[in-house]
Amino acid sequence: EFLIAADLNQEVSLVINKIKNLLMEAETTYSDIAILARANKSVEPFSQALEREKLPYIYFASSGLYKQDIIIDILSYARVLFDRADSINLSRILKIPGLNIADDDLLKINYWSSRRANSLRQTLENIRLLPDLVEETITKIENLMSAIKENAKLAHQQGSLEMFFKILADTNYRQHL
Repeated sequence: EFLIAADLNQEVSLVINKIKNLLMEAETTYSDIAILARANKSVEPFSQALEREKLPYIYFASSGLYKQDIIIDILSYARVLFDRADSINLSRILKIPGLNIADDDLLKINYWSSRRANSLRQTLENIRLLPDLVEETITKIENLMSAIKENAKLAHQQGSLEMFFKILADTNYRQHL
C-alpha cells in the first residue's frame, strides 16, 4: 500500500498509525510488516517513532549493518562458540540487553577474574565461588554458560540462520527488538 503525505513528519505518523491498525487485525503479525526506504538516512525518523511507540522492529541496511548492536552481539556470541578463550567477546555477551545482568555484578565478576588471574570463562564457569553476587545473576550466568556449551556443539550441525534464531532466543534478545 502506498501512503501519500505532505511532509516527512506526516508520512511517519501515517505509517505508524497504519502499522498499529494492521496489528489490531487478528491475522497480522509483526513479521508481516515492512517499511522500505530508498536511503538509510530516511529510516531514522521511522526508527525513532517505532521506539517511541514501543513497536518492535529490526533494522537492516545494506551499509552499516555490522555497526548495529544486535549484529555485533550475535557475532560476538558466535566467536565465543568457536574460541573458548575469547574473553573480549564473552564480556560483550554479558552486556546483551536480554540477559539483564546488573552492572554491579559485572564489575564484581571482572574484579574477581583479574584478581585470581583467571580467564573470564573460567570465572563464569565457577560463578558460585564469587562472593556478593545476587542469586539471579548466578542463575543467569549458569544458564548462559550452559547455552554456550550446548550451542558450541550445535554450531557444527546447524545452519547459520538456525543458530541466529537460537542465539536470539537463548539471550532473550528478541524481547528487546
